[in-house]
Amino acid sequence: MKIIHKYIFLIIFIILNSCESVEPENEYRSDQIFPLAVGNYWEYKYEVVQNDSLIHSSISKIEVIGKTNVNIGGKDISVYKVKETTEAYWVSATLVMYYLYNYETDGLYRYGHAVDYDKDYYIKKTIAVKYPIQKGDQWIEDHGDYNDVFTCLSTSDTVKIDNNKFICIRIRMGNGITWYKDFYYSKGIGLIQTIAETPEKGKTIKTQKLIKYKINKAT
Repeated sequence: MKIIHKYIFLIIFIILNSCESVEPENEYRSDQIFPLAVGNYWEYKYEVVQNDSLIHSSISKIEVIGKTNVNIGGKDISVYKVKETTEAYWVSATLVMYYLYNYETDGLYRYGHAVDYDKDYYIKKTIAVKYPIQKGDQWIEDHGDYNDVFTCLSTSDTVKIDNNKFICIRIRMGNGITWYKDFYYSKGIGLIQTIAETPEKGKTIKTQKLIKYKINKAT
């Protein structure tokens, strides 16, 4: 009877641990900080905690849906179309954004965005992630009436999600005092998690943690 109980416990342990794991759909690893290839996607567990109480939990997703060309300064540039889907908990609606991305020698660039539909893009070139990157590197994204400041806080943070460990570059947007949003990127996989803290309605923590992804070879 003790032997039977031992094996039952072992089976339950294996099942529980197999469920607590970030699941890749393939084994291919890109050499990019945010891999761009049509068909790539990342799913995240998105949670909002307000004054120590969980007020929202859902699944968010980022996916590379296609390629197109844009004209920047009279030059045609090939870009990837990236769709981001998040539950806008404050209005009980689904927020869908489309972005245009590709790499240049100094990093990942965003060339435009659209809301709700994959058309009518507002074209504007701005650096999204400096890469290669070193601790202390900083850049600014100009929005006209305000700026977002990004600072690399680390190039070797260890992020553990369930049974997986990722070596990450941590980039902070914000002043780090009244509000911030930290982005954790792992080379070859992409965005692993985000952690944001804001003073809205007291203390609000918003997190995204990777639960599933697929990385294809770029063509």
